[in-house]
Amino acid sequence: MKYEQGAVFWGQGLVRDERPWVVISNRRHPFENEECVVVAVTTTERERAVSLDNGNFSEGGVPRTSYVSPWFVTTRKTASMNERQGLLTDETFERIHEEILRYLKPL
Repeated sequence: MKYEQGAVFWGQGLVRDERPWVVISNRRHPFENEECVVVAVTTTERERAVSLDNGNFSEGGVPRTSYVSPWFVTTRKTASMNERQGLLTDETFERIHEEILRYLKPL
């Protein structure tokens, strides 16, 4: 796997050229060496977004406060992944994971 679960990297965006992404898939992804499941990171603060600052990283960090959009889940090809920004703490990744599950639970 090119990037481990919880890694934050710059990569090709869906709307603009590049944006940060958090890897949420693990080694069970059927094409782990070719693609991974990710959530978007933005500098726009929105309700229910998970805020990120350098205290949320066990390695690396962000240049300014950013926000993970747990409703913006997509798959990215590993070939489109560029510079690694860092690795989130386990606690931060768990918060993101819990927020993602809120959007996937049956009503």
